[in-house]
Amino acid sequence: MRIDHLPQPTAADRAAILAPLDAFSRGRGFAWQPAPLALALRDAAGGIAGGLIGEAQWGWLRIDILAVAEGHRGGGWGRRLVEAAERAAVAAGCHAAWVDTFSFQSPGFYRRLGYEVFGELPDYPAGQVRLFLRKRLVPADRRHAEPGAAPDPPSKPGGQVSGVVRRRRAKTAGASVARGALWFLVTCVGLGFAASAALVAESLRPEPGANMVLMGLPLVAAPTALCAAAALAVAGSASGLRRWERRAAYAACGLAAAVFAALAALG
Repeated sequence: MRIDHLPQPTAADRAAILAPLDAFSRGRGFAWQPAPLALALRDAAGGIAGGLIGEAQWGWLRIDILAVAEGHRGGGWGRRLVEAAERAAVAAGCHAAWVDTFSFQSPGFYRRLGYEVFGELPDYPAGQVRLFLRKRLVPADRRHAEPGAAPDPPSKPGGQVSGVVRRRRAKTAGASVARGALWFLVTCVGLGFAASAALVAESLRPEPGANMVLMGLPLVAAPTALCAAAALAVAGSASGLRRWERRAAYAACGLAAAVFAALAALG
């Protein structure tokens, strides 16, 4: 084995270098098969005065080149080209688009079209910034309802999905269950606190209703115990929750402990 420098790699060289990576990706259900998208802007004589070149892959449109001849700038042709490409991408099943540009080119143009910066490469070129922008073309709640929406990629013939996709689905489902348990937990803790406050207030009266305290104690202890158990369960399976939701779960567990302390004080 040796390493050779290829001053002018041919198409065959590039295909041979890409082959191992392509085989690796295909084995995991992610075949690299971008669909080209090209739009030409023609002048009155039929000549090309600019256009857009991109590709659609895995539900995303990538805008590679957007150019309009100087004599035709300012007429809204760049915006029309991007919008035409976005419509074509959505029809092909894409839900979002991304593009990279430079600080000396047109970041403001893409921002006006609804794109937002998600990455920067400073000093490329020196003193400038390479910017990466994205835009959602289909709302998240409509993504999988679109007729042309791309399905999860199969990893094997026969429609079996890859392990990555299965793990992603399992994590999403787990997060939904944990999120539901979290809000149920918070509700129960709130009710338990309210009941405990009422019991404490009753016990501090000159003639407290002892029977009420004794009867109400199980009503508070039962949901509080359930809350504590749910808090531990949610905290243990909280990998799919957002950070603030995990913190809420821990806080609810602490509140449950406080309720138990209040009940102990009543005893």
